[in-house]
Amino acid sequence: MNQPTLTRLPEMACSNCQGYGLHLEAEHTAHCRFCNEVSTFAGPICAQCLGVNAPGAQICAACNLALYLNCPKCGHKNWNGLEACAACGQKTDALGAVIERAGDTGLRYTERQKQLGAAAAEAEAGSQQRMAYFNDLERQRQAALAAAHARQVQEQRLALTITFAIVGLIVVGVLVVAVISFAR
Repeated sequence: MNQPTLTRLPEMACSNCQGYGLHLEAEHTAHCRFCNEVSTFAGPICAQCLGVNAPGAQICAACNLALYLNCPKCGHKNWNGLEACAACGQKTDALGAVIERAGDTGLRYTERQKQLGAAAAEAEAGSQQRMAYFNDLERQRQAALAAAHARQVQEQRLALTITFAIVGLIVVGVLVVAVISFAR
């Protein structure tokens, strides 16, 4: 079975200057890059392979791509060379619709980073408050320990002084008894 020969824009000569430089412009039109002559065709031009199809064609005879796509939002039938629906402006390809719905990744990333930065700053502030509280408790504990140690040292000095005084009195008493015993 013979497949019909399909002519593509780059292989076609301009009807005005005969130059090979036709560029896709719209569904049925192309312009010459040399003389800017606009050529009109009866059938649709495939935006993918630049093949000029027969009038009324729905599928490109060269690359089998659908020549018309239904808008995912409003259902309007659009030529495959359009990036957005002619009726509502919605992206015509499924990937474009998903990307548009998802939004700008960089913007979402930046917003998420701001949120995380704010949360981190809040957590850091809370951590600093807790640390200040615990540092204050530690200062109070250290002050209480120092006061208890000072009391203990003072009590030990007092006990030592009393012990020396008692020992001194005993020694003096023994000496007095010894002196009295010798004197008799």
